[in-house]
Amino acid sequence: MEVASPGAGVAKPRAAAVPDRFIGTWIGLVDDEDMDTPFPVEILLRRGGLGQIVGKVRYESLKCAGVVRLFEVSSRKLSVQESLTVATEQCDDDLVTLKYQANGTLYYTYGDGEGRAVLSRQGQ
Repeated sequence: MEVASPGAGVAKPRAAAVPDRFIGTWIGLVDDEDMDTPFPVEILLRRGGLGQIVGKVRYESLKCAGVVRLFEVSSRKLSVQESLTVATEQCDDDLVTLKYQANGTLYYTYGDGEGRAVLSRQGQ
């Protein structure tokens, strides 16, 4: 594989990163088929590339929180791997998928879809 040297007039491909539309703090209620009642989630996303920590997640009523690392990304969907630093038996590290919707919300799922929510950007 050939790589263009700097100044050769060829643009370098951009590294996969969190798209701007995802940046911010998002909140919603998670409906999990294994839980009796929905529970709140707050996820903060910031800029970063694949494999990097790109935010924080908090499940306040479950007393769980941690960071998220960018796992996969496209223009309208990203997946982040949770790494919970504060957890109870009700929480597990999961792969979370966030799909940007036409109305400006995020459709949030984890596991095989057993947990799902619609998230709204906080402050809007």
